[in-house]
Amino acid sequence: MQLQKEEQGFQKFKNFLQERDQDQMVTKICLTGGPCAGKTTAMTHLTNVLSSFGYRVFCVPEAATLFQKGGAMINMCDFTFDMQVKFQIYLMKMQINLEDTFHQLAQNEGKKSVLLCDRGLMDGSAYVSQDQWEAVLDEMGWNVYQLKDKRYDLVLHLVTAADGAPDFYNKSNEARYESVEEAMNVDRKLQQAYLGHHNFYIIDNDQRDFNQKIDLCVRVVTKCLGLPTPNSYFKKFLIKISNPLDHSTFGLPENNFYDTFELEETLLIPDFSVSVDSESKVEVYLRKRGKNMQYVHNFEIRYTQNNKRISEQKIITARKYLELYQQKDPKKKTLKKKRTCFIWHGQPYQLDTLTNIEGHPVFLRAEVQDDKIYLPDFIECIRDVTKEEFFTSKNMADLEFYYDEAIHGKREKIEFARIDEQKVIRYETTPKNDGDGEKLREKSDEDSHKEAQ
Repeated sequence: MQLQKEEQGFQKFKNFLQERDQDQMVTKICLTGGPCAGKTTAMTHLTNVLSSFGYRVFCVPEAATLFQKGGAMINMCDFTFDMQVKFQIYLMKMQINLEDTFHQLAQNEGKKSVLLCDRGLMDGSAYVSQDQWEAVLDEMGWNVYQLKDKRYDLVLHLVTAADGAPDFYNKSNEARYESVEEAMNVDRKLQQAYLGHHNFYIIDNDQRDFNQKIDLCVRVVTKCLGLPTPNSYFKKFLIKISNPLDHSTFGLPENNFYDTFELEETLLIPDFSVSVDSESKVEVYLRKRGKNMQYVHNFEIRYTQNNKRISEQKIITARKYLELYQQKDPKKKTLKKKRTCFIWHGQPYQLDTLTNIEGHPVFLRAEVQDDKIYLPDFIECIRDVTKEEFFTSKNMADLEFYYDEAIHGKREKIEFARIDEQKVIRYETTPKNDGDGEKLREKSDEDSHKEAQ
């Protein structure tokens, strides 16, 4: 009887997912990155894998490559300021039309579909000056949240082979004209362009081989779709900064790009409460994020199936957000966070301050693939709270929750070694067999690469 009840509850849950408007049947993924990063191979492999799971896969071509093959000049060195702005607008309009047309084709079929976009609209910012990019946005009435956060459910950045695997960098693509140095510079600008997206992943060249790099792309995408996939590891550290409400004080070295915005997270009560399996109930989170009166809205559904934790996220409209907000859990408060996103040694991080909780706890969050994480040397870490129920969003949303560093800020006995510019601290989170428990050790980037091999 209990099993039947759970199966009925799970079916109701799946119906809840499927009853979303037709637009929600289409997942839009942006594959970006520097030249010779492996995007074409990744798209081919993803098409085969996702098709085997029953998805209709559409590959949206890159507008810049179509321009090049059609005789348009992409190298804009001889263009005036106005010519470069106009060229970028023409290019982006073409990309928008391609994406929107493929999206309409996918909707028309009425099947669960995936759009694999060869580059995204924010890519243009890496090829023009900041003034030119602002001129493009101003002339067209666009903003970053429209071009980045509202258009793509997942952004997958593949690092150019020029950075980490220069022997494999080539110019086989007719549209590619960058030198190794230029390719690395463009790659880093592209990382900055998409930093802060709610589903942003960097796939670097610190893998055993190219096939492993492509396999990692598949793992990230299948996880985003809620498909069976090997575990990734979410890490959450309680940290301390001098002023929790001012993220400019957390110590990020100069010339490192970061993005700071506000985020509101609300736990909903769905119209069903039956457990998907015996271990976990469905949790639905509603989020609003942005700054300067520009916001993007999304929801996340978490559940356990076959002993695996599944998470599905989707972008929604402001109207849908307000509609779903009516299902807010009255026993919970909306968590308000100040979030800063930054990249350190190829790893995206999120720094969160809970602004509407007494004591303003601050956390450093990251998602990794091998249960290890590079801990930035400028971060004052109190302890790893990844598995502490007390610091889950669900618990911190309790109306009576408060944080007192003297009570809840017990430090782990961890000494962080001094590092030089060539080294980072890698935090070992897997217990050792020698009984020493968790350790910190200092590694050079070269040593880390050798270990991966």
